[in-house]
Amino acid sequence: MNSETYKTLFYKKSVITLLLLSYLISINILAGYIAVWLKFPSLWGNSQIFLDYAMPFGLTWALAHWPSMVLLSIPLLLLPHWNAKSIQRFRLICLCLFFILIYGVIEKIPFALFPAVDLFVALFFSLIIVPPDYKENPKLVISLLIFFSFILFSCSYYIYSKWQHQVPEIIKSNLMSGLFELKEIKVDTNYKKMIFSIELKQKIPQENVCQSAIKMSSALFNSYQFDKSYKKIAYIIFNSKQTGNREPPYPLGELEQYEEKGILQIGCYLKYK
Repeated sequence: MNSETYKTLFYKKSVITLLLLSYLISINILAGYIAVWLKFPSLWGNSQIFLDYAMPFGLTWALAHWPSMVLLSIPLLLLPHWNAKSIQRFRLICLCLFFILIYGVIEKIPFALFPAVDLFVALFFSLIIVPPDYKENPKLVISLLIFFSFILFSCSYYIYSKWQHQVPEIIKSNLMSGLFELKEIKVDTNYKKMIFSIELKQKIPQENVCQSAIKMSSALFNSYQFDKSYKKIAYIIFNSKQTGNREPPYPLGELEQYEEKGILQIGCYLKYK
C-alpha cells in the first residue's frame, strides 16, 4: 500500500470512527491494568480497582480521562490532513509530556496516570494513522521496529508467565478418606510459592500428625504439577469444634516441598495441641 492510498484510507469516516473507538477503549483498559499493578486506591474502598480506573462513566477515578481524551482525540482526527512538520511536532509534544508526567508528576499526583497513558497511546496511534516514511527517516523507522519488537516480546513473555502460573482448580477436596479437606489454592508469584490451605477434620494421635500430613501432602503436591522453581506449601488448621471441643480452629503449622540440587525435600512443621 503506497502513501497516497494509505492516506486516502484514513479520510473515510468509518475508518476514523473505528480507530477513535479503538483508541478510547485502549487507553481505558490500559489505565485499569496499570492502576491494579501500581495498587492505586479504589474510590469506594472495594476490590473493583480495575473498573474504578477503566470505566470513564459514573462516579469513578476514570473521569480524569475525559480532558486528555478529548484534547488528544482532536489532533488524531486531523493527522491525515497535516504536513510532516506538524505531525512531528505533535509526536514530540506527546513524548515530552509523557516523560514529564512519568518522571516528575505521577509520584506526587498518582492520577496523572490518566493523561500519561493517553499521551502514550495517542503517540502509538499517530504512528498507525501516519506511519513514518523509511526513505525520509530510516533511523526513526528502525528504532520504532526495535522498540515495538521489544514491547511485543515483553508482552508475550508476561502473558505466558501469567498463563504458566495461573491458579489451578481444585481437583478433589476430600483427602485421605476425609481426614483432611483442601479448602483453597493460591499462587504467590512474588515469593514463588504455591500455597494449599488444608483443614484437619478429625482428631488423631499427636505422634501420627506429621506422618499422616506428609503422606497426604506428597499425594496432593504430585497431583498439581507446577513450575519446579516454586515451593509447594500446605498450611494446615484444625477445627476442634467438629470433634466436640470448644476451642476455636487453630493452625497446626505447615508442610513444604521443594527441590534442592535436583533432590526433592519435604519439611514438616506441625505442632498439635
